[in-house]
Amino acid sequence: MGFSSEWLDLRAPADARARDKGLVGGLAAWLEKFDPEGDGPLLVDLGAGTGATIDAVGRYAPEFTRWRLVDNDPDLLAEAARRHPTAETVRADLATADLKDLLADADIVTATAFFDLVSADWLDRLVAAMPEKAGLYTALTFDGTMRWSAEDGSPAPDDSAVAGAFIAHMTRDKGFGPALGAAAGAQLAARMAGSGRGFADARSPWLLEAPRDAALMAALADGIASAVREVNIGGLQIDPTAWRAAATGGAEIGHLDLLALRV
Repeated sequence: MGFSSEWLDLRAPADARARDKGLVGGLAAWLEKFDPEGDGPLLVDLGAGTGATIDAVGRYAPEFTRWRLVDNDPDLLAEAARRHPTAETVRADLATADLKDLLADADIVTATAFFDLVSADWLDRLVAAMPEKAGLYTALTFDGTMRWSAEDGSPAPDDSAVAGAFIAHMTRDKGFGPALGAAAGAQLAARMAGSGRGFADARSPWLLEAPRDAALMAALADGIASAVREVNIGGLQIDPTAWRAAATGGAEIGHLDLLALRV
C-alpha cells in the first residue's frame, strides 16, 4: 500500500464518502468565529501527504483559513504544494521533530489516516505540545473493524483470522515507537477529554464494493496479505492465499473521526 501519491489518490474517493460530514461542519462553524480582517485561523496538518485534509475541509472552511502541511516525504510535499499553492509546506520527521515549535501558532491540529501509526508516548508528546487554545480534528483513524466478502457475499475464507493478524501487524513500530493501531481512536479521545477540550467522535467506515472500488480493494487486499505473511514469520500461521483470492466482492474497513475544541 505505502504512502505514494498514487495510493493516496486511489483511496481519496473512499475517504471522501466515509469522512463524517457532521464533524467537518462543526469544524467549519468553529472557524467562522475568526475575524476575516485578521490573519485567519491556522490549521496544521500532520502527515499531510498531498493535502487530503484541505481537499476535504477546505470547501467548507472560510476563505481566510490558512494551512501548514507537514510531512517528511519531499515528493508528497512537492505535489501538495502544486495542488495547494497557497498552503505553507514544511518538511519534518514527525517522530523526532520539535512538535511545540511546529504547532506554536496552530488554531487547529489536523491529520488524516495518521494516528494509528504513532505510539502512546508520541501521542502524549503531541497533546503536551498543542497550544492551550488549539483544537484537534482527525479523520479515518483505523478502529479495528475489518470484514471482507467474496463475490457471492459470503465472508472471505479465514476472514477473522486475517483481520486479527493484520491488526497485530499494525502495532509494529512505524518510526514512532510501538504503534497504537486499532486502539488509537480511543486513546486519542481519552487524551482530549483529559486535556479539558470538548470533543465528539463518529464512525467513518469505508464501505467498499465491486466493481466501483475494485482497484482500491485489490491494492488494499494485497497489502493486507503481505502484512499477514510478515506476521507468519513470527510464528502466527495463517495462510492468506485463499483469503486474498476470494476477497473481491466487498469490504468494510472501520475508522473513527474526532473533533476536539476549546469552547
